[in-house]
Amino acid sequence: MRLRPARRLGVLTTSLLLTVGLLAPTAASAAPSGSAATLGERGSVLTEQGAVRASSTTPIKVRDLSDACPSGRVPSAGFRDVPTSYDFAKAIDCLVWYEVTQGKTATEYAPNDSVTRQQMAVFIYRTLEYLEITEYVEAPRRSLFSDVPATGEVGRAINTLASEDLEDLLGVQIVAGKTATTFDPRGEVTRAQMGSFIARTLEGVAEFSGATIDRGSCDGVFTDEAAIPSTHRRNVKLLCSFGIVTGRSDGTYGPALDVTRGQMAAFLMRLMDVWVEAKITLPPDAFVDVFVDRGAQACSDTGQGTQSKPFCSIQAGVDHARSLQGYAVQVLVRPRATPYSEAVVLSSGKAFGVNLFSIDDATVPLDGSIRVNGSSAQAFNAVVGFDVTSGGAPALDVRSQGVVFAVANLFEAPTAISVNQTGLTWLLGSTIAGSSVGVDLVDTYLEADGWGTLLGDNEFEPSSEAYVRAPSSVSNSVANANLGMWLNEFDNTFPPGAKLGASGGRRAIVPA
Repeated sequence: MRLRPARRLGVLTTSLLLTVGLLAPTAASAAPSGSAATLGERGSVLTEQGAVRASSTTPIKVRDLSDACPSGRVPSAGFRDVPTSYDFAKAIDCLVWYEVTQGKTATEYAPNDSVTRQQMAVFIYRTLEYLEITEYVEAPRRSLFSDVPATGEVGRAINTLASEDLEDLLGVQIVAGKTATTFDPRGEVTRAQMGSFIARTLEGVAEFSGATIDRGSCDGVFTDEAAIPSTHRRNVKLLCSFGIVTGRSDGTYGPALDVTRGQMAAFLMRLMDVWVEAKITLPPDAFVDVFVDRGAQACSDTGQGTQSKPFCSIQAGVDHARSLQGYAVQVLVRPRATPYSEAVVLSSGKAFGVNLFSIDDATVPLDGSIRVNGSSAQAFNAVVGFDVTSGGAPALDVRSQGVVFAVANLFEAPTAISVNQTGLTWLLGSTIAGSSVGVDLVDTYLEADGWGTLLGDNEFEPSSEAYVRAPSSVSNSVANANLGMWLNEFDNTFPPGAKLGASGGRRAIVPA
């Protein structure tokens, strides 16, 4: 199983669960109170410590793109008609960097041209592609509109954004037709309409990522607020509260004016700036691959882990990845006939996240163990595509307080996996073979919907004491609810006769 955590971070856990078919699209909102970020006013992330919001006495300022488009890192797009002095030059360069546009030609962007409805749809669709959300929705085979083709990028973008499948996934319909059967693809987009298109996209991604939105207050910011059509006014105010729009120089919003291509670049990149600030995604250059290949002649544990000169040991690759401050790193391990032999300690360190993946869908044999450490609730670590054989310590020992995702086969250990954390752990599609205990939940948050630790689509082999043992700190009713769910739902496979019982004074799924 080869998963790419690439551009999707805050929404990664949701999308991974969707990948293996275990979670309904709306289930991300079921996180316990305080576990999901809340997007708020400019300054924009609500954590467990409280909201960071604009003061009621300080005007909300337009986003400066410092999160999505860090200074010195965005290459020039090279458009001859976009001088560096142009108001939206940075946004246009950034839009190209995120591969949302390539311009009208290789050398022209046409920043002052009005935006058509089909262009708007394509730009928003590509923005969602960057987050790797659109891959979970197939465009309708027949066009929803008589004036839009069913095929091609324009047809795919419009039909996907208007589809019921995407609406179900995001909880909001991003675009709709002018009539029940027509879209008017060449019609021009007004500033009021663009406000709704961008606001719906913001709301949809927040829903998908398990975040809620603090709408703030932008009452009276625009002198022509009453002229904004009622169908768009609330959405324009939402964008104002996020610093995506602040109005024109005369204090008006200009709802009936057409949107130019330069303005559209600013709208979209300020939206991306919200997502990057909230760690829902990262800029394009923040994703790094580090290679491990013990069998390669050029491997070295003192190198940089490039594909041509990989690290020899998994731990060396992890240690290098941990030093890459602010980056999301995949440590890609090439399997060999002879197992890697080491005890791996995995954590994020200075990086945003460090993840272990096998290369090219092959399984990596590891004679040793993997322990996941970390005190940050924001850390994300994944272990995907490993056969771990451990004779003593737990094959997988989760102690990170962040999010841990694992698809790994765990063999020949008294305990296959031990979970001792206040974070979130997902163990999916794995073979669990602990000789005494398969999954020992020493300490983890549990409630009846399975949040905290989730087990799905796993195959359990015989254990002498318990297949899954719940923490002693949770009540019997909560433990029974989770154990019963894992025993009877989510496609886990237990040996015949598995039943609810007790092990070591704790509720457990035990042998007959």
